[in-house]
Amino acid sequence: MDISNVKRSILAVIGIVLILLIIIFSVVFIMVKQNNLSFQNPVRIRENPTVTYTVGEADYMGKNLSEWKELEIGTVLKEGESLRTGFNGIIDIRFSNGTVMKVIEDSFLSLNEINLDAIDVGLKKGGIISKFTKLFSSQEYSVKTPSMVAGIRGTELIINTSEKGTDILGISGITEVYNPLYPDNRILLGFQTKTEVLTNQAPSNPVALTEEEVSYSRNMLDSINTNKVIVIGKAIQFKPDTAEIVEESRIELE
Repeated sequence: MDISNVKRSILAVIGIVLILLIIIFSVVFIMVKQNNLSFQNPVRIRENPTVTYTVGEADYMGKNLSEWKELEIGTVLKEGESLRTGFNGIIDIRFSNGTVMKVIEDSFLSLNEINLDAIDVGLKKGGIISKFTKLFSSQEYSVKTPSMVAGIRGTELIINTSEKGTDILGISGITEVYNPLYPDNRILLGFQTKTEVLTNQAPSNPVALTEEEVSYSRNMLDSINTNKVIVIGKAIQFKPDTAEIVEESRIELE
């Protein structure tokens, strides 16, 4: 075998590959310059928070409105709106896939910020049961009460607040907790632990949840409706010996 011929063949192949690479890079460069080709981050689509379930006294008020309106299943919530529940009032809200919240009775809550990068909820009184799932690392979730700020990294939480202070139960994940009066005194609330943040004090050291608290918390979290649930308050009546619904029941269904 003539070694010189082999070397010439290898060099010829290398030359052809280099020429092809130069042509490809040149085409890509020209297309980018002409805006025919662009490189973008993955598309992110924001979901509007939607009421999936409500019962009892439950109202909302828009950012620029002065009167409360009754909440209905399917109501789409917006940034700046406020929610309140009264006697036996419950509201389930779906923010996005994996991020849902239940507002318990006698609560007042404000949606301070809702966008692709952040969810900021203000809980002025009452309580919430919530699941937060980050869709990408730069998202920021927070819940604020008069005595506490919770920076959420992706977790399941139960938060109750009153004039005395705020109790927060961490069922999973990690949450940074502090009193806005003492911003330098912060704790990390971890898996199945709880803390108390009194009005004029820094958060207490986390302690482990009891088995009863874990069981109760899990049942409450599992009770959040992630999809719309329609509740029919009356029995649906049909005309005798037919499948035709009577007019009164038709109104109820509508």
